[in-house]
Amino acid sequence: MLNTRPNSSESGHSLRYLLVTLAVTGIAFLLASDLLKYHEFSVLVADILRDLGIALMIAVFVTIVIERYSADRLREDIVRDVVSAAYSKVVPEIIYKEIESNIFRSDVCREEWIVRIVAQKRSPELRVKNLAIIRSCTSYEVRNLNNHQTQYAVSGGIDRDIEDTNDLQGLPRFGYICVSEGAQTLFTTKILEEHSNEVLAKDDTSITRFDNNCTLVLSSTRQQIRFSVPIVIPAGKTVKVEFSSERGIRVPGSMVLYASAPAKGIEINAESQENDIKFRVIPLHPNRGGLSPNPPEDGTSPNGKWNFTSGILPWQGFQLRFD
Repeated sequence: MLNTRPNSSESGHSLRYLLVTLAVTGIAFLLASDLLKYHEFSVLVADILRDLGIALMIAVFVTIVIERYSADRLREDIVRDVVSAAYSKVVPEIIYKEIESNIFRSDVCREEWIVRIVAQKRSPELRVKNLAIIRSCTSYEVRNLNNHQTQYAVSGGIDRDIEDTNDLQGLPRFGYICVSEGAQTLFTTKILEEHSNEVLAKDDTSITRFDNNCTLVLSSTRQQIRFSVPIVIPAGKTVKVEFSSERGIRVPGSMVLYASAPAKGIEINAESQENDIKFRVIPLHPNRGGLSPNPPEDGTSPNGKWNFTSGILPWQGFQLRFD
């Protein structure tokens, strides 16, 4: 059977010819309008030709913009579909679904991820109980991977594992939260002690605050206290997130840092005010050799700084040990 359906190349050439024809016609109408406006009995015709010429030029411009946008989206969809088809043929379906939802379909990527941790000076009571208090500051950038704006919930959590002691009253808690885009601050606030105590007093409690057209939700479960700030990230843009927290730890003990979105590496800085706590970082990642300083088996660093330059997938992370 003869295939009379035009291919994409023929359709593209036809569209170009049509746009050129419309543009030439529009220019001709505008020139004719300019010539006829000097004739007394042709003023109405001149106005009509002028309006038609402007309309044709606008139609050509809008069509070109839409066509370029559609072509870009089509190329992205083709690449995504080809990669998805290739993976789905060689990877079991149940695994492929996780890859697709957490990687291929991810709207954002975390960049410039830095975590700074300081163990505070310990009281004799905390030493006897093998406890310590650490303060941390976490900062990172969230890049919108789409060519359209996307909704994203900036969030953070602290484990509630050792709060049942008088020496750690009011802990864990968040200090401040700041979200910015370039020089513009989208949201910034300091978490009041009374609000932290309120969510710590009862499980499944939440507090909602409104500030600078943003909404902050501070909540608690039996395992964690969390904050969430829903924001809108423009197409292809990046927002910076920074927040601080304070919590108790056991010595020896450990905590886990993990990524909730694909991340381009991480930098970890840890120190003890009294130099009495030894920190170690263990990658929960297949590429254990990507952590510096090497070798990774011990996990120590002479200057309390660790860098991981490989990609980090959602829920991969690092175990921070305290000795």
